[in-house]
Amino acid sequence: MSADATPRGRAAPGAPAAPESERVVVTGLGVVSLLGCDVDGFWHAVTSGTVATGPITRFAADAYPTHLAAEVSAPHLTAPYADDGTLTPRSLRYAEHAVRDALDSSKVLPATDPRRIGLVTGTVMGTRPHLEELRRRGADTATDRRWDAPALLASWPAERFGLRGPRHVLAAGCAGGNTAIGLAPT
Repeated sequence: MSADATPRGRAAPGAPAAPESERVVVTGLGVVSLLGCDVDGFWHAVTSGTVATGPITRFAADAYPTHLAAEVSAPHLTAPYADDGTLTPRSLRYAEHAVRDALDSSKVLPATDPRRIGLVTGTVMGTRPHLEELRRRGADTATDRRWDAPALLASWPAERFGLRGPRHVLAAGCAGGNTAIGLAPT
């Protein structure tokens, strides 16, 4: 997509139409990225060539050969506790934030039957990076396994927003979001 294009759903000129059985309507977008946690800010950063890597802040990196990382820096999403005070992995808060933005922009609820609203999320690492943080804060991750399942990245926000359609999580590295869009018709 060129810098003058929009991330809001315009088909490429001359693109062939998909067969009826493969059509999907992307009604809303949400993003949590080191480049931004809203679609417009993210898209502006992408198209302007913003470099968002910076010093590692989540752990002491002195013993490692690099001190740079690509970290999401939105304080309301990266704090150890969610806004409601619960100890919730950042990955689930990221997913919930992106789904809330997608639903808000889509305006499909409450008019659409929730069984017709599917959810496809893409992830780089799933829920695993946050288990260590939960352990440090006293969570019993040995017996409480609910935080150790990448499927939570779709089921958690789907349950919170009452979505009853198909749910998929794709752990496809940095291509997770693109792969999620490609899988949507299936």
